[in-house]
Amino acid sequence: MLILSYVIAVLFAAAAAEGSGTDLYPQQASAGFSDEVTVRYFKNGRAAEPPVPLAESLHGALVHDSRGVEETVKEILATHLYDSGYFSAEIDSITYPGIRTEIAREWQRDKVSEKGREDGTPTISIHVTTGCRYRIGALNYRVADQEPELLDRFVSFYGEGDVYDRTALESEFRRAIRHMEDQGYPLARLQVTGFHPDHASCTVDIDTELEAGQAMTATGVVTNPVNQVRPDYIQTASGVREDDTITPDLFRRGRRNLENTGFFRQVSEGDLLIRDGGTYIYYDVEEQRANHFDLMFGYVPDRATGNDIVGRGEMLIRNVGWTGSTLQLMFERLDDMVTRLESGFEREWIMGQPLGSGIDFRFVQQDTSYQMREIHLMGSYRRSPERRYSVHLGQQNVSANDDPALNITVLDGVTRTAGFGFRFDNTDSRFTPRRGMLFDLYVESGFRRIDDVRAEELGSRGTMMQQRVRSSLKTYYSPFARQILALGIHGALTESPEYTETDVMPLGGSRSIRGYREEQFRVARYAWAELEYRYLLDPYSHAFVFGAAGGYERPAMLGRPEDSSSAWLYSGGFGFRFQTPIGLMQFTYAVSAEDPLHNGKVHFSLTAGF
Repeated sequence: MLILSYVIAVLFAAAAAEGSGTDLYPQQASAGFSDEVTVRYFKNGRAAEPPVPLAESLHGALVHDSRGVEETVKEILATHLYDSGYFSAEIDSITYPGIRTEIAREWQRDKVSEKGREDGTPTISIHVTTGCRYRIGALNYRVADQEPELLDRFVSFYGEGDVYDRTALESEFRRAIRHMEDQGYPLARLQVTGFHPDHASCTVDIDTELEAGQAMTATGVVTNPVNQVRPDYIQTASGVREDDTITPDLFRRGRRNLENTGFFRQVSEGDLLIRDGGTYIYYDVEEQRANHFDLMFGYVPDRATGNDIVGRGEMLIRNVGWTGSTLQLMFERLDDMVTRLESGFEREWIMGQPLGSGIDFRFVQQDTSYQMREIHLMGSYRRSPERRYSVHLGQQNVSANDDPALNITVLDGVTRTAGFGFRFDNTDSRFTPRRGMLFDLYVESGFRRIDDVRAEELGSRGTMMQQRVRSSLKTYYSPFARQILALGIHGALTESPEYTETDVMPLGGSRSIRGYREEQFRVARYAWAELEYRYLLDPYSHAFVFGAAGGYERPAMLGRPEDSSSAWLYSGGFGFRFQTPIGLMQFTYAVSAEDPLHNGKVHFSLTAGF
């Protein structure tokens, strides 16, 4: 964790040095010599920091056109003062000795005169009398050719009594235009019709006129030509319906819904398209291969029992039976002779509505100890592109080996469950999110009946109620260009009067706390968090370092009161993900706190479309 903290600190420092800060005294490397320019700025007779726009712009004028310095300073400074509300400001004097071409050439030939040496760093002195800073006396809006009620619900954040600032004023104008757009006027524009400063009271009255234009409703959605889906499915999946009011939110919802289909790698923000008497929302989309397969291999070196290799293969096939449907197949092989097979089918946008349904099967074989079969039915409703609700029904059947020599507690039985799920996702990208959050919640309750002849001998109740809750929160933040911080917080608990191995949850491995073996722990409660720092190499590739910490509780198994345990877990590692001609590859090296650095867990995965 210390190494992770140090690496992140160094990278953040480098990014801050690269992307922030203003050098008030830039180097004149382009002129063939290196010296600093000192700016002495006096505001109302007192020394002050020079305005940032002035400091940033002076260097080019000094190097390339020293004789035009005075005009450059006056123009930049006058604009800055006016934009800041100093309408009565005066530039008293600008003093600058200049850099003669002859002196610059002598410096380049290392023939600097004594006078040049005495002058040292060139200095420019600026004296300004600002006068009073004006405030907004009134900010008046008028809606041209429309009912004035269009602005009734507009809440002003900037106006009467605030000091004049052009940036704040333009931001307020954008809010006013956005208010009109939110009511279905996408062509609204604003212009200033009157600007009336009062020099006696140091206030200014501003008159504006909003031209709302025509209220518009959508005719439909169109995209650039695509190959994998029909235009009518794009229209349906976008969620944009005929006569929907055209607002910025409609553009956003259409874009997110198209991204959620999984058919497109990128979807543009959307543009307004008027043709053939209709008003359409146009999206420029980049298709990706509809079907894909994922391969993951894990390698655990130098274990006492020899090296282990685990793996998972997953295939997803779209448009099976219906456009937009998905068929998923998964096979997984873990250490300790665990084999898992899953298959599922899901369909969304049933009858053109944001409704979905699905079914999946799961088969687990634990060497010769037990076998588990599950079936789940699911129905979903997408309330918005970000919010999805789901209901679940399931049944689990367990067949156990009753050999007393097996050191594991599993009993024959049947469990029937019903659950509710909620997902919120407002991340800005399905592939490499830079901002936003992803939240998942699942609550389940079930009735378990044990049919094993050993139940009475082990003291089992025979029938019981069980509850389970799982939640996950992932947040993304980009503090600098190409840099992403990803924070994940995860937790789950299972409540039951008694537990066997099929009642507890797996923890550890590539899909939870990296650095530990796949499903190394079987627990009833866990909570863990992970912080990952990513440096983007391109829109789909990045290098990363991460650290994770958490804890778990394992209850006593039925008939084994000594089997309970709990522990804290820590891990860290690094890796990279990169786009290749054959697909998206990822490599991860992770080590837990209980292992030496050279004994980390290696995971390699490949996602390829076809």
